[in-house]
Amino acid sequence: MKLLDDLFKKTQALPCIYWLPLTDEQVLHSLVRDRCQLLDLDCAYNQAFDAQVVERKKKKEEEVAAYEKAREERRKARVEEQEALTKEKQRKADERRREIEERARKVRIILLLVVHINLRYHSDLMRAWQLVTAA
Repeated sequence: MKLLDDLFKKTQALPCIYWLPLTDEQVLHSLVRDRCQLLDLDCAYNQAFDAQVVERKKKKEEEVAAYEKAREERRKARVEEQEALTKEKQRKADERRREIEERARKVRIILLLVVHINLRYHSDLMRAWQLVTAA
């Protein structure tokens, strides 16, 4: 990751002001424009340069638009991936909950059987006791 100090020049005074020097092309354009203004000339070079600047700006805007479009597509892909992961987690949680409910149902059935068997065993013991004590 580049810092501002890497991308721009800055003043030494505080607060710092970040700046970029003019390109050679910009300096040349400025000199030609100033010379044309001094001589009151309608400079064809100046118009051609302006056309190039407009064309470069348009190209740069297209590149930025393409970058933003690709960025948005990547973001949408990440969102869809997150949604898929969330759905998968929810599915697994639901499956786990169903397994736990099924186990609980089986345990209840087993407990009911045990209670039924114990009641039957105790009722047989009670009858035998009554027979023994009645005699």
